[in-house]
Amino acid sequence: VLDLTGLPRPERHATVIATLEALPLGAVLVVILDQEPTDLRLRLARRYAPHLRWEPRGRTGDRFTVAISLEGPGDAASVAMNDVATRLDSLFPTAA
Repeated sequence: VLDLTGLPRPERHATVIATLEALPLGAVLVVILDQEPTDLRLRLARRYAPHLRWEPRGRTGDRFTVAISLEGPGDAASVAMNDVATRLDSLFPTAA
């Protein structure tokens, strides 16, 4: 469980990404926030799609809880790097 409510907002996304990439694929990271995690979800979707699994766990008062995991071959950092490589390949295709 990663409680981000006491962390300064500029550090939250980087903390989630670093923690998620340190976990084995398939491991679930439960994150608690004091704001709706719309921007976080969009950022993670851009970075990890289609490997991202996002499961809202509910809202209690001003606390939002979400379960996040990555699924796919390799490890989480490899998933992120493969996604970057795929995007770069689409921007700079090699001549056949």
